[in-house]
Amino acid sequence: MAESGNPNVRTNFKGKYSVTSPDGADHVCMLSMTNDVIFCDNYVSNSSGLIMTLPEDLRPNATMKVPIVVNSSTRVITINTNGQVKSSTSYSGQTHYFNGFSFNLCGNIY
Repeated sequence: MAESGNPNVRTNFKGKYSVTSPDGADHVCMLSMTNDVIFCDNYVSNSSGLIMTLPEDLRPNATMKVPIVVNSSTRVITINTNGQVKSSTSYSGQTHYFNGFSFNLCGNIY
């Protein structure tokens, strides 16, 4: 469930969401009024390549492949319709630099 903040103050966001990574840590993601999912942290993948599972409101309606920096190289990660965000298992345990990265859920509304 999104935390929407003070209803008396105009905002550019629909809500703040908690995303749990495989190690059990909670992270913040924001959903903008234009349906951009905005990541506010970096993540480390587990041995199966799972980086995080997105809440239902932040899931795309079709599988997406997007570039993310892992250590100092650009790699492709997969965002699945079940909310799982995965990397290749060869990058398990490495930092995936999501902080400030965003993607649009345009397929969910148009």
